[in-house]
Amino acid sequence: MTWNYIQHTGRLNIYGSDAVRDIQTVKKLMREGKIPVELNTIFYQKSHQSTVGIMFRGRYLDNLLKVDETAPSGKPSFRSILKQINETNTRQTAYSGVLIFATNTKRFLLLMPNHRKVWGLLGDNLQESETPPETVVRVAKDDCNFEVTANCLITLKPVDLEGTTYYNYLILSNHEFKPALSNQFLASTWRSYEAMDELPLHPSVELLFDHDPKLFKLITPIEVDFEKLIAEILHSSD
Repeated sequence: MTWNYIQHTGRLNIYGSDAVRDIQTVKKLMREGKIPVELNTIFYQKSHQSTVGIMFRGRYLDNLLKVDETAPSGKPSFRSILKQINETNTRQTAYSGVLIFATNTKRFLLLMPNHRKVWGLLGDNLQESETPPETVVRVAKDDCNFEVTANCLITLKPVDLEGTTYYNYLILSNHEFKPALSNQFLASTWRSYEAMDELPLHPSVELLFDHDPKLFKLITPIEVDFEKLIAEILHSSD
């Protein structure tokens, strides 16, 4: 668990993977005077990059910081709420995405999710019992309205970033197309590798292009020694 306290707002940001244990740790730190007791908000999420979090303030914060949390009149206890956060955190430790490359224009398809203004791959966090290729098959159909099969996916190098493993795949398309986006995405764009400098990219995409050998071959210009090539043609007996 890591945390930071913003004094002028009285807000405590907590980043962790076990919400029940982390809240107990916060209570201990408050008793020891390491975290101010005057806080008025706790915001809990897995990491700075997480898309899901929960905010406690007012009587909800007071109840959270009590010795134990029981649920009156059948309402969910804070312990059960924290358990749901843990389950969400677990789901966010794995993300599967696909990069689509149009061979006629030599451009890549990038998408912007509706929760964050950065460009990335078509993908999603893995659902329960789902494999990374199955995630790609699901989101292609559900979020872009086209079908792919797992055997057409070219495996790229996985990327580890802030506690999440990004499983990456490549699809080669002979032309560009306009995907029919679901409400999970705001926009799509086809860009050459050079033109990606103009876009705010998700850090996992930057790492992927920096470290994947297959993508390196796609984005590296092919140099041809034309004098040597001409000499070979002139002196060839075929």
